[in-house]
Amino acid sequence: MERGIVITPNYKILNNGRGIQLAGGVDPINLRKYLLFGTKLTTQ
Repeated sequence: MERGIVITPNYKILNNGRGIQLAGGVDPINLRKYLLFGTKLTTQ
């Protein structure tokens, strides 16, 4: 089984889950955390 992560921009869920509204790009600090976590997954 391959592992991975999905990186998405900030968003909020609309209409009880029937849509989304994007609220800008991916936060650089969070992107760094995701990449470090992904490295830990691939090296285990």
